[in-house]
Amino acid sequence: MLLLPSDKNPALNENHSSSGMVKSDVDVGKHPLSYDDDDDIYHYPRKLRWAKNRLAKMHDGQKSIQFLDKLKLIGLSDARICYYSDRLPLILSEFKKLDTKLKNATKSHCESILSNLISQKNYKGETKSAYALTLQRLVHFAKTGDIGDKRSGYIKEVSWISPSRYKDRNAQGIQPKDLLTLDELNAIINQTTNKRDRAMLWVLFEGAFRPGELLHLRVGGIGFRDSKCGTLFLCTFKYSCCPSKVPNLL
Repeated sequence: MLLLPSDKNPALNENHSSSGMVKSDVDVGKHPLSYDDDDDIYHYPRKLRWAKNRLAKMHDGQKSIQFLDKLKLIGLSDARICYYSDRLPLILSEFKKLDTKLKNATKSHCESILSNLISQKNYKGETKSAYALTLQRLVHFAKTGDIGDKRSGYIKEVSWISPSRYKDRNAQGIQPKDLLTLDELNAIINQTTNKRDRAMLWVLFEGAFRPGELLHLRVGGIGFRDSKCGTLFLCTFKYSCCPSKVPNLL
């Protein structure tokens, strides 16, 4: 098994305070993925900052920003908040077409908007369900100031929405035919031009790691243990206390 170097990229850390909070001096012209972030490889804090700047310029954008802030207050992760922020622009544009503020939304308004959203032919069931949930919680917040849920219930304007009904019941997920063959993997690896890229691809393949796990793997996190199946690699990641067991395939 090949090991990766543990170099860190210190670039562009000036936008973060020592407490980890993101400062507000955002250049809205830059896409969130153009940033480097040593603490969060998925850039969720910066994606949220970029999303808020975009929402601030939209119809009833301030209310939607308050909605995102409230989600943070009740303990949702930045990744989960991005789940909602990604869907807010389209929902707000639908409210603008109806010339209606979120706090004035009626059941008729919500029915019309949800109908338009789930009619999108290129949306899969999970996406339609996500839009339904975002609409439901956004309107509930705009009228009550609280984040609704199934247990506490929703106001009558959105209580009829059932996000789960839009999910694909027959979705089969990833099938064997969707996976790379060994020949295809070798073809990709043979196109690499340096040892680092070859190492990353082999480690991803051997350990079946997620990208986030691979990028948080350090030399000090590698251990070895003999077993009946041969030598196992014990991989402990930067933000994990339980090692992953990987058989030695080489």
